[in-house]
This record gives sequence, C-alpha cells and structure tokens, in this order.
Amino acid sequence: MAKNKFHLIADAALQLATEAKALVARKTKADIDTKLTKALNGNSAPTNTFTFSAGTRAQLCGTGTATAGQQAGKALLVDLLCICAGANTDTTAGKSCCKGCETNPNHDEWQPATNAKPRAEHIAKQCPTTRATADKSTTKLHHLLGDFYTQVNTAKGTGKEMKYALGTVGGNGNDGCTGKVGNTNNGRCVKYTDDSILKGTPQLDWVQNLIQAAADYDTRTDNMNKVQRIADKMEVLNKTATTLLWEQQPVPILQTKATTTTTHQTAEETKQECKAITKADDCKKKESLCEWKGGNDENGEHCKLNETHVAEQATKAGTGENGETKQQISVVRLKLLRNVLQ
Repeated sequence: MAKNKFHLIADAALQLATEAKALVARKTKADIDTKLTKALNGNSAPTNTFTFSAGTRAQLCGTGTATAGQQAGKALLVDLLCICAGANTDTTAGKSCCKGCETNPNHDEWQPATNAKPRAEHIAKQCPTTRATADKSTTKLHHLLGDFYTQVNTAKGTGKEMKYALGTVGGNGNDGCTGKVGNTNNGRCVKYTDDSILKGTPQLDWVQNLIQAAADYDTRTDNMNKVQRIADKMEVLNKTATTLLWEQQPVPILQTKATTTTTHQTAEETKQECKAITKADDCKKKESLCEWKGGNDENGEHCKLNETHVAEQATKAGTGENGETKQQISVVRLKLLRNVLQ
C-alpha cells in the first residue's frame, strides 16, 4: 500500500515539475531584456554606435514644422540625442535639456557622423531616478506612455507651429531641429510623423518594442505565479512523502525483531535436537540444520547446530523479494522522490 502511495506521489511531482519547466521557458528574462535593448538602441545590434554618415542633425531629427526626422522614433537613445545633445551655439551646450547634461562627453557639439553612443548614455544617466521603476508591466507602461503622448501632443513654437514633437523649439520652428536654442526658428527637438502619434501607423519602433517587452513581462509574471503555486503543491507532496516514510519506519524494525525472536527460539530448539544425536549418520541426515563435528565419524555428542544455515535464514526473514530490506526500499524511494521534487 505504501509503495503505491509513493509511486502516486512521485508521478504527481514529476507532472508538476514538467508543467513548471514549460512555464519558465515560455517567456524568459532574456526575451524581455532583448526587447528593452531594442527599444534603447533600435532594431539593429546592441553595439549600435549611432554613427550617421549621411544627413544633418535636422534631417535626422526633424526638418521644419511638418517633416519628421529620418531617425525619429527608431531608438530611445537617438531621440534623446535629438533633444539633449550639445550644439555649438550654446556656451553651456545641452543645459536647456537637464541639469548635468552639458558635462563631458556632451560638452560640445554633436556631430552625427561620429560615435554618439557615449554621449547618449551619459545623457540618459541624468534622467531623474524618481521615475525609475522595476515594474515593466503593461499597466505601468501605459501610464508612462500616457505622459509621453501628453507631451508630444502639446504643440511647440511661439505660435504652436510644430506639432507632434518633443524638446525645445524657438520661434516658429521653420528651420527644424538643428540643435540650436535661443532667439531663432530652430530647436533642440525630435519631430515625429502625425500618423505615428495619432494612429500608431506605423508605431514608433521604440514604443512597439516596449509594448512587446511589457507583454512578455506580464506573461512571465503570470507564469511565475503559477510556478509558485506548483511549488506549494510540491511542498505538500514532499511533506506527505516524508510522513509516509516515518509511518513505514517502525514496521521493518518490529518485523525484524519479531523474526529474530522466532529464529532464536527455533535455533535453540534445533540446537538441543542436534545435541541429542550421537551417531554421525543420523546427524548428517539433518545437515541443513545440524553438522557433525566429531572426527572419523566417532559416535558421541559431536552433532552441533549448523549456525551458518541459521544465520542465512535470519537474514532472509528481514529481506524483501529483491534482496533489499524493506527499510532500504523506503529510503531508496524517498531519495528518488526528492530528486523529482528538486
């Protein structure tokens, strides 16, 4: 009965372990991180250096009040460069963006044809830590994107001429996002297409990557909750197995004790029976129980108990069908169960 219970517990644990393994593999942390990296760096390799050999800053970030930048919306760090990278017209380049943004390596003008990765990462580090969060859920993302769309839907320029842009725009913004800030028609800004903001067609690349990352995060969180429930069930199975083991422990001990006592009594009786035999031939007829100790088959009290045979019988009495003691079988099965649970 106990053997069947152990088998049932082991089967249940194995099934739960299989379910947990499948859940963990569906959406991994690496899957989420990959999409977050793409949101930052764009859909190209993470080694993207943001080196643009062709095009001016205005062409990359936004030309005039109606033309979106060629790189606008492709990567968060590129948009950050458009908004905060230094310009040669400012003595404290980039200071209009945020405190600390004007320091090295953003202390001079951003040249699009050079490696801008260190500059972009430096600017990103100046973002207020109060907005940082470990929550990557869709609910949290919607809240943050709500702030973004509120800002991007606020028209820029003295006459609100530039729509669907982020950053600072001077005058009417007709000269585009050149990086200049002051009494000019320029801006340190990034200009998106109307449809990307109003309709999501096409969706900004970094927004799309964040949405996918958040969806994966939601799935993983749900799966981890399921895995925890599975772990709780497996803990119950483990405790049940332990209880069964302790219930089984006294049985082989009592059986062994009882068997030993019976064997001892039988051996004592047999010993006396053997001792009463005084002829060699009669003793040898009972060789499974007695053995003749006399030399040259001399008659006398030379018939003794066959102790080797008695010891073998005692051993068999406490042994299972396959040669393992019942206690050993219980221990082996418990170890197998624990391997399944781990």
